Amino acid sequence: MDGTKYYEALSEGMKSENFTMDFTKPTIKPTLLNVYILFIILYGVTVVCGVCLNIFLIYHVISERLYRDATCGYFVNIALADIIKCLFVLPITLMVTLVQNWTWGSFLCYFLPMLQVRLCYFPFYIMLRST
Repeated sequence: MDGTKYYEALSEGMKSENFTMDFTKPTIKPTLLNVYILFIILYGVTVVCGVCLNIFLIYHVISERLYRDATCGYFVNIALADIIKCLFVLPITLMVTLVQNWTWGSFLCYFLPMLQVRLCYFPFYIMLRST
């Protein structure tokens, strides 16, 4: 096949349905179309349970005046990190899991992985610093 026919075939192929997807709008991954509702429900239950139980832990530590103990202070630190993770990181991670293309800008592209990792290691850093 000479070069002209190759470029004509290539341009015809680009006009097909495969190349007309609008990447400026979020599109659910085709492999998850049948189960994305299950993902949303499971992530929702995780967020609600995580926030409620961590708030209860903080309330219990404060109401029983257990914050004087270093171990309970560490538990409060973990609970605060988990609340932030449940409220901010998990919903964005769900969108990243379900959506095929990235539509949330360059700042969040770099900030989300940093936030995911920092919130996991921050309680351990506090524990090492306090010992």
